[in-house]
Amino acid sequence: RYRNLYVGMCCHVGDDLVEGEKKNQVSVLEKGDGYVVLGLAQTAAGTGLDDQAGATIIKVMTSGKAMLKKVSSAPAVTDGNKCYSLEGAQYGVYSDAACTKQVATFTTNAKGESGEAELPAGEYYVKEIKASPGYKLDPEPHPITVKSGETTTITVQEEPGDDPINIILNKLDSVTGAFTQGGAELAGAEFTIKYYDGYYNKGNLPGTAKKTWIIKTVKQEDGTYVADMHNPECRAGGDDYYTDDSGIVILPLGTVTIQETKAPAGYLLEGSMLKNVTTGETINDGGIYLSQVVQEANGGEARLVGGGDLVGGNRADRVEFQINEVVKRGDIMMRKLDAETQKKMAGVEFRLTNTKTGESHTFVTDENGEYSTESAFAKHSHNTNKGGDGDGIWFSQTEGGGEAPVDDSLGALQYGEYRIEEIPGENNAGKVMFEDTFKLSRDGYTINLNSVENHDGIAIMTVARDKATGTHYAHAGEGTALIDTVQMENLKKGTAYKLVAKLVDAATGEEILKADGTPVTGEAEFKALTTSRTVEVKLDEFDSAALEGKTAVIYEYLYDTATGEEAARHEDPEDKDQMVHFAQAISTDAQDVQTGTHVGSSTKLKDIVSYKGLEPGEKYTLKASLVNKETGEAEAEGSSEFTAEMEDGKAEVLLDAPAEYKGKTYVFYEELYYGDALLADHKDLSDEGQSIHYPEIGTKAADGLTKTQIGAGASGKTTIIDTVEYKNLIPGQEYTITGVLMDKETGGEFAQKVEEKSVFDKAVDFFTGGDKAVGKVVDKVVDFFTGGDKAEDKQEDKTEDKAEDKAEDKSEDKSEDKSEDETEDKTEDKAEDKTEDKAEDETEGKDQKKELTSSVTFTPEKADGTVELAYEVGTEDIQGRTLVVFEDLIVKGVVVTSHADIEDEGQSVYYPGVKTTAVDTKTQEHVSEHSKTATITDRVEYTNLLAGHEYTVTGKLMDQSTGEPLLDKDGKEHTASVTFKAGSTSGYETLKAQDGSEYFHVFDGVDGSFYFKAVDGKYLSCDQYGADVENPVAVEEAQVKAEKAAEEKTVSGSVDLVYTVDATLLTGKTVVVFEDLYYEDVKIATHSDIKDEAQSVHTPEIRTNATVDGKHAAKASGKTKIVDKVTYENLVPGLEYTVTGTLMDKKTGEAVDAETKPVTFTPEAASGSVDIEFVADTRGSSALVAFEELTCKGTLVAQHKDLKDKDQTVTFKKGTKGTKGAESVQTGDYIMGIVLLLIAGAAAGLIGIRLRKKK
Repeated sequence: RYRNLYVGMCCHVGDDLVEGEKKNQVSVLEKGDGYVVLGLAQTAAGTGLDDQAGATIIKVMTSGKAMLKKVSSAPAVTDGNKCYSLEGAQYGVYSDAACTKQVATFTTNAKGESGEAELPAGEYYVKEIKASPGYKLDPEPHPITVKSGETTTITVQEEPGDDPINIILNKLDSVTGAFTQGGAELAGAEFTIKYYDGYYNKGNLPGTAKKTWIIKTVKQEDGTYVADMHNPECRAGGDDYYTDDSGIVILPLGTVTIQETKAPAGYLLEGSMLKNVTTGETINDGGIYLSQVVQEANGGEARLVGGGDLVGGNRADRVEFQINEVVKRGDIMMRKLDAETQKKMAGVEFRLTNTKTGESHTFVTDENGEYSTESAFAKHSHNTNKGGDGDGIWFSQTEGGGEAPVDDSLGALQYGEYRIEEIPGENNAGKVMFEDTFKLSRDGYTINLNSVENHDGIAIMTVARDKATGTHYAHAGEGTALIDTVQMENLKKGTAYKLVAKLVDAATGEEILKADGTPVTGEAEFKALTTSRTVEVKLDEFDSAALEGKTAVIYEYLYDTATGEEAARHEDPEDKDQMVHFAQAISTDAQDVQTGTHVGSSTKLKDIVSYKGLEPGEKYTLKASLVNKETGEAEAEGSSEFTAEMEDGKAEVLLDAPAEYKGKTYVFYEELYYGDALLADHKDLSDEGQSIHYPEIGTKAADGLTKTQIGAGASGKTTIIDTVEYKNLIPGQEYTITGVLMDKETGGEFAQKVEEKSVFDKAVDFFTGGDKAVGKVVDKVVDFFTGGDKAEDKQEDKTEDKAEDKAEDKSEDKSEDKSEDETEDKTEDKAEDKTEDKAEDETEGKDQKKELTSSVTFTPEKADGTVELAYEVGTEDIQGRTLVVFEDLIVKGVVVTSHADIEDEGQSVYYPGVKTTAVDTKTQEHVSEHSKTATITDRVEYTNLLAGHEYTVTGKLMDQSTGEPLLDKDGKEHTASVTFKAGSTSGYETLKAQDGSEYFHVFDGVDGSFYFKAVDGKYLSCDQYGADVENPVAVEEAQVKAEKAAEEKTVSGSVDLVYTVDATLLTGKTVVVFEDLYYEDVKIATHSDIKDEAQSVHTPEIRTNATVDGKHAAKASGKTKIVDKVTYENLVPGLEYTVTGTLMDKKTGEAVDAETKPVTFTPEAASGSVDIEFVADTRGSSALVAFEELTCKGTLVAQHKDLKDKDQTVTFKKGTKGTKGAESVQTGDYIMGIVLLLIAGAAAGLIGIRLRKKK
């Protein structure tokens, strides 16, 4: 039965009732998909008034189909991974939100898609009941709406199973635990973790892992050494981690291996042991530990096997491994000899010290002058570290103060650097004490120090200085000259000596070389006249740039010139008097004063310079220059003086950047001076720390529909897409671009009204939940009972009521009805004003305008690139405007650069404007000629079009009374179109005539324009519509090929559209021309106002009422005065019209002689009447008919000529005193009574609904 219903269907219940009983009316107001809206009205019989009214929505159950598609929420994890599959998931379909009433089941295939299930239309809930392999079970119900006759697909994103576990590797010394031995380090051990996207064992592992990660041990605050996957400091290489949405590292289902691949300094990879703290499983000698990430049944929890047990319902979020390392150990051996006699020196004591831990022990040489730390020479466990002859030695101290137990099977010395010092004593008195360092780095190896010899010492004392500064501080750079002042004692008188000074690195003891690879040395020869002598040695000039931040020490060697033998040496790397400190390369941090970053925003810059190794209390000068990175030229300079409070510190220099800085990068060059001597500098064009980057932005705005700068302003809303091109940004730095739309005409910000919803609309939203479809149904129900009346339509109601009243007031009681209408309208309007107008005024008072802005925050990966900003724009007030986008680039809340040029074409979007003027081609007015065919010309004036582009104007004729297109007799619309190329002040364009043929337009701002078309191979002039002219003129070929020379970006102009209409369709109608402007099939502007007079052409209609003394019957006489009241409708007020009349003999159809004059008038309203009088001899006629014509500017625009029209006819009878009117007024009175009752009933119903709406 629902299928047989149709809109407008109506039935009555309770016919033939006596007065006072009720009758009911049921009407079908709307029929939709699955529902029908019925209007109900109850009427008291005999009154014609609605007693009650209402409506109901009846739902109709129909069926549709549904299916499901499952997708992964983390395709980067699951795609191509054999541990995950979309196939086999099952979802229950339930009719209730609690998911207790299952009505169907979805089962997914390998693509995650289910089959279709046919269900009654309505709301359902889908819930997963079985997860597919690798995915978690989704416990949440998902709503789905099944619509009649449609297939609805629900897509669910499912989360793959993974373990957010952290792998933590604790590095330990196999003997001392968390404490390192000697100079060894537990930090820096590397472990390689591999992930395979499948389940494997060690025997079938693929050759290449899906992911490989390398982590290293780092010393923690608690003193432990840990490699932690979640600690960025522990990353040592490899691929990116898998992470979840919150950035936590996860392990997907699959196989994981762990292997130590690099032992830390001082430890052996062989002998290491990796142990899972949870399971106790151990892997020795750097082997591979293997485990798998598996998932519990039916989408249960994923976990790494061996990754920890459940604790309080939660699985441990980490798996820990303990790795024990074996430290390297070795020994030394030596022999002690007298340099002069080469005799063995027994009982000489030495001190051996680990330079890192400070652990120190003594030993003495045996009777052969020999000593060894090897257990075979003296067991470590025998009188350990007592220092006597034959006593053992053992270095055991750890980083934390613990001790390693003595083990005679191992070397006595731990890995690390040692210093050996000879201790003065009885057995070496008068000798120069031996001192040296060595490093033990190989396990199980004995270092042979060979023969340690003593000399009778010449005492050497030295003072080294830099020639430029005269101090121990020097600039690391070219032309370094050092002077060594050497004081010597115990020289042999009369002996000739050669003193050689050599520069070495104090930290490494290695010689410092010149550019040619030879050592930096100096020599001085002298003859000792006394036992004491002071000599100044000048070392070779050299480039010391490589020594930046280092300390050099000068070693001295004294030779006997005659023998060439060494007489003495001074090699003390800790002797401060021998040292020259080369100032460390000063480091800088250049900042913009406003942003506090390397992003420049203004001309005020700050350079923070960090220095090291200066002399506290001394005054220094810091000089800075600002260098253009592109040219390498300095464009600004500055300096500051400071006194160093400590050896290490910071100083600042402020500079003003050059005026033209946009898009440029500047680099600070710094020089540190002590007096006039340069100590250090920093000049590196590639150093980001020294750099200030000034960004530059440019924009290209386009309309979102046309994708060009031609705006589409006809769709209610449009989007402006602004592509901002940026240059010279710092990758990794966060930026924000904000923009605002500007009105080019005003130069100010473009703002649009933000309207508050009316009280009625808010109420509809409240009761419908904002559902637009339901809201439309409510609107139709309201329209049914109110006649479409709403508070905001009050003014329209008044206008329409008056128009209806005028149309109905055809009787002589017109003035009385009008008075009643005005009284009723005033009463009704007053009631409305007190309620709805007040709410409407309050709403309008809240209307405000808001600027249109947009912003985007981004972190660029490259210095140059683009971002897009989108602006949502309402099109109701943008036609004819040019909108320009202004942008600011912001860092840390500071505008660092802007692009705000109101004249910039690239930033502009041009929205065309159109308006139309429609006239009758013959009358050239908004009133139509009365003829068989009417021709309407609509001139479309356009503004703000981009020159050089092709546009199309399309139009259609609309019936103003219906608001629908005017159709011809075949039911087709009246349309027209023209395509043209917008020119500038001069140019050439191709046009299309109404018949589709091409014609051409050459125009020039000075000489005017002309039109022409091709005829038989020639070009002849035509009119502006492409039609032939009486005397066509030949057009020169040069003019035909004239090229457009546009001087303006946008142009204004007009094109004409011509419509030919069957005039019989127009009588009494007003035709309105709607026009749309298109660019490449996109509507960019429109003019479609059904009430716009300029777009309208009126076709008048006249009726006549001829009478003699107010009656249609009269006595025939010699001269009879006939008055014809001509009633007109649809005239254009303000134009001059003329009514001309003719009396016709009804019997013969011929005109009769009569005295009459045309009546010329200018109406103030579209409807009205004028009287035209005839004086005629009526004795020879039984009936005369008045014919009337209405002209405007000499053109016939309406006529009324109907011999059968009673209103136009007066009948004459001979010898009769008077005849009553042919028509009885009783019928009219009866009809008028019914009309008044209907109006009163409608008014009562309207008032009732509005009262209910108010409540």
